[in-house]
Amino acid sequence: MTELGVRLVTDTSINKAVGAEIRRAREGLGLTREQLVARMSSDISPVSIGNYEYGVRPCTMPRLAEICEALGVPMSVLVALALQRAGVEPEPGSMYVALTLILEDAQDFPNADLRNGVRMWARRRWSADRDIATVVVSKGGIDELAIFFGVTSAELRKYLRRFTPPRTPCWITWEGHI
Repeated sequence: MTELGVRLVTDTSINKAVGAEIRRAREGLGLTREQLVARMSSDISPVSIGNYEYGVRPCTMPRLAEICEALGVPMSVLVALALQRAGVEPEPGSMYVALTLILEDAQDFPNADLRNGVRMWARRRWSADRDIATVVVSKGGIDELAIFFGVTSAELRKYLRRFTPPRTPCWITWEGHI
């Protein structure tokens, strides 16, 4: 953030965010860089993967698609989560939210009604399908939930950002949309 409160989006910040998401997904699957490289058809070194993961070197779209395929992660999800973590809205107004993080959250929040309401929503959503731990809440869903909870959409997005999934969902456990 700048002193005026405007987030600076740079090549470096995006490369680092995407790289961190690649690393998060790889580690979430328990893979080493060598094991990831073994899943890929291209001739790439583990060092190159490390350079992508730390944003030292930009990852081209074709290479990112191949890495995502080897990880079993939808490329759109990986990029959206990277941008969300970087504070950029990948799909204007939509967010990825980990229901289990909401349910485990013990932090006090100034707006107890919002915290309790979001927790009740997450509990009901998760109990409806326990295979779904992460959901995509669309802009319309956020707008409707904000009205229901009596807050602005911006306030709800700010609160929900605390519950960005800790790891990138893979295709095997792909979760739902709201």
